Amino acid sequence: GVLNDALNSDMNILTRKTTPVFLPSGTFNPNLDAGIYFGIPVPVHELKANYAVIKDGGLCEVYWYTTDEKNAVNFDIERSVDGMQFTKVGTKDAKGTTIGRSIYSTTDDITSISNEPIIYYRIRLNDFDGHSMLSNVISVTSDATGGSVVYPSPFTNELTILYPSTGNSELDILLTDGAGRTIRHENKVLENGLNMIRIDGLDALAAGQYYIKLRDFNSGETFIHKVSK
Repeated sequence: GVLNDALNSDMNILTRKTTPVFLPSGTFNPNLDAGIYFGIPVPVHELKANYAVIKDGGLCEVYWYTTDEKNAVNFDIERSVDGMQFTKVGTKDAKGTTIGRSIYSTTDDITSISNEPIIYYRIRLNDFDGHSMLSNVISVTSDATGGSVVYPSPFTNELTILYPSTGNSELDILLTDGAGRTIRHENKVLENGLNMIRIDGLDALAAGQYYIKLRDFNSGETFIHKVSK
């Protein structure tokens, strides 16, 4: 309403509701607030950059996913070599409005920065109203294994990880399928030297491509291995 009188139903800023208004029978009052709260809608319930994998030919595959998109338009893929200054290096169309998880990936040409030791990525989601939101930041190293070894490939029932550590630490191990879905997630204590870690119980997995993502809690470095079954 335009007027601010005793019959006006002002909104309570804490409860976001209007106060009740009582009019005697036969009373005319054209000045009642609707109590509508204007806010910025979130274009997606969850936006998460998953991981990146450096492949042959100077290419890097970047994976991310969303949960419950609403009026999403597209994604800007942003890259950095210092983790602070990001540059847009690609765009991918969003699915728009979805329920549940939607998995995305894109291929980035990194030949111009192949000498950089670490490459960082983040994803920006844009919606129809001109709003945007950013994902978390992920990183990938030019030495994508860091001296670690995962075998055998192809595997049947189990995988063995050989991981060299320069001190006591903890290793976060994530096994995903080619679409980025989590198959197994474990944490293992590392000792100084070469560590041998077995991941078993994999006989029920379907034939296909899988990824082992290793994150060292001490160094913060992440290494990716591609394996097949």
